Amino acid sequence: MADKKVRKDSIEENFNDISAALDGEVEKVDSFTRLESTNIEDDEVTTESDATAITSSELDMWEASRATDDASLAAQNVMKELQESELTEDTVRMYLREIGRVALLTADDEVVLARAVELAKKLESIENFLTHDSNTEQIENIEILKTIFIEINNTYETANAICKYLGIKPPINLDMVIKDDRIRNVIDNQKDEELINYLSDALGVSPDEAHLLVVNFSVATRLLSADTVEMLELNPEIKKLNDELEKPEFIENLKPITSVLNAHIIRVREEGEKAREHLGEANLRLVVSVAKKHLSRGLSMLDLIQEGNIGLMRAIEKFDFRKGFKFSTYATWWIRQGITRAIADQARTIRIPVHVVETLNKIMRARRELSQQLNREPSIEELSEKVELPIDRVSEILQMSQDPVSLETPIGEDAENELGDIIQDNNAPAPADIAAQSSMRQQVDEVLGNLQDRERKVLELRFGLFDGRPRTLEEIGGELNLTRERIRQIERKALGRLRQDTNVGELRELLA
Repeated sequence: MADKKVRKDSIEENFNDISAALDGEVEKVDSFTRLESTNIEDDEVTTESDATAITSSELDMWEASRATDDASLAAQNVMKELQESELTEDTVRMYLREIGRVALLTADDEVVLARAVELAKKLESIENFLTHDSNTEQIENIEILKTIFIEINNTYETANAICKYLGIKPPINLDMVIKDDRIRNVIDNQKDEELINYLSDALGVSPDEAHLLVVNFSVATRLLSADTVEMLELNPEIKKLNDELEKPEFIENLKPITSVLNAHIIRVREEGEKAREHLGEANLRLVVSVAKKHLSRGLSMLDLIQEGNIGLMRAIEKFDFRKGFKFSTYATWWIRQGITRAIADQARTIRIPVHVVETLNKIMRARRELSQQLNREPSIEELSEKVELPIDRVSEILQMSQDPVSLETPIGEDAENELGDIIQDNNAPAPADIAAQSSMRQQVDEVLGNLQDRERKVLELRFGLFDGRPRTLEEIGGELNLTRERIRQIERKALGRLRQDTNVGELRELLA
């Protein structure tokens, strides 16, 4: 912060100097303007000195105008630099100020908002099902209501078991499951373990499946408002809802309440969207607190906050308030996952898979612990034993963790050379080998120069002296229009002549 303050003071001092210079030049322009406005008569401008004075004034005006433009441009550049240097810091500060104005939620507030989100998600699920089933984008709300009735009818066994658990005698009608507080208290609030275990035994399902049945029963009955049931003048038993749907007068009874039904569905959508926004805005400070713990790992603060906010949105969609946890406890894991995944995907020039990053973090934690215990850097063997991984795997992952360096990185005081200039290329042949090969090629050419053209051609093709690919007798014969036997004879004859050549020298061993 001290460096930023010094830099800011320096920029402001430069800006003041430029402003002073600009004011001086503007005064010159004003003086010339006043001189021009004195209406000099033509007969007064007769001497050479007066003409020269006017010419000089015009030159001064042009220079003053140019200086004014230059000073203005310089002032704009200084202000732009000052603004850009503080842009990121100001953005984070403004963001923190805005999210600080949102009040925190109580546990009861979280439950209310989570219920609204749960109801909206169920409505979206029904709409998506109907859209996919009918292949149409617009679904009539009457079709949504019929689907809700079917959903409630399918929960009859669950409703019957819950009523037995609560001591409520049949018949179990529609108005009862919507308005009875005894039923609503056990299905709309946190999970009742005793009820879940009872339903698991009564219905022959697992506890998790029993919990899901309770949730479906709660949401389906909350989607059907009490006003809609009263206006329908319909209060059948739940198990007879399908029979009511088959009656022709059922659709006719729905038409007068279309406006009420539309208003209810719109209200469910809007309340769900507002609940998502409120639940998210109230927990933005949680995202910042998690993001601060991941600074200096390759992403800026704003990027970390953005990725954490995406994780917060996922937490809102998946939060189950019935399990009794605070939303912040649940959302922290989603926020941390979103941030760590973003760091793994974006922070490195060469991306490392997420599972490798998790293993690397485990190794680095083990290294820190061993360093504290041993007061020295642990060996690969000690790390391998600590994290229970093979030594080769630990070495490979540690090598992956190293940051790549560009071969174009300038080196030296003058930065005239690059890093790639001083790194040996192990794939390139050594200069000594290139020189030896060139010398050998020259000697081969000299030796083959004593043969006839056809003999030389056959040996070059046979041993790959020209392009490094040896040919078979059949391939050479096809290229020279000769038989395989004739090619063999030419080859034998040429090799015999070479063995007798006194100039073979170092090539004799190769031709033996």
